Amino acid sequence: MRSVIKCPYYYFDSVIPDQMCDLIVELGQSKQQNIAGINTENEKDDMRQGHVAWIHEEWVQELIEIYAKKASEDAKWHFNIDSKEHIQFATYKNNDYYDYHRDCDQNLEPYRKISVSVQLSDPNDYEGGDLKIKHLWGKMDLPMDLRIKNKGTIIVFPSVLLHTVTPVTKGIRHSLVQ
Repeated sequence: MRSVIKCPYYYFDSVIPDQMCDLIVELGQSKQQNIAGINTENEKDDMRQGHVAWIHEEWVQELIEIYAKKASEDAKWHFNIDSKEHIQFATYKNNDYYDYHRDCDQNLEPYRKISVSVQLSDPNDYEGGDLKIKHLWGKMDLPMDLRIKNKGTIIVFPSVLLHTVTPVTKGIRHSLVQ
């Protein structure tokens, strides 16, 4: 856990070119859009507002996997990633959000160890919609580098950390989440 304390998140600034981000947005918008939900029954219904679609294309999966593994190595988390989950294409419009939550649930199989968020929208196209991550004990938000909002940026963090997407107040924010 010491490495999670020293390096609670890792990011790759603008590594996906704009044209590829736009292609992924088109792909996500071509899929059936569902009202975003949560995986556990214990949480309130008002935890999340927005829409998601599921992306199953292998090339998108492989792209995310490369960066998840590199972040785990570079941050010295050394997670054994032995399974992959489907990728969510998330759309947040006016007043959409995702309240503080963890992406891991020991009662679910497979147990998620690493979370990945890919910024697909230009930060000038929306307001709000900030990804915030709390430190390991969940008491306070970590200072986040402003560059994590750049289009094409991939943010990777241990799934045990509490995190949120603040309400979008203007425009539309698209992201991939795994």
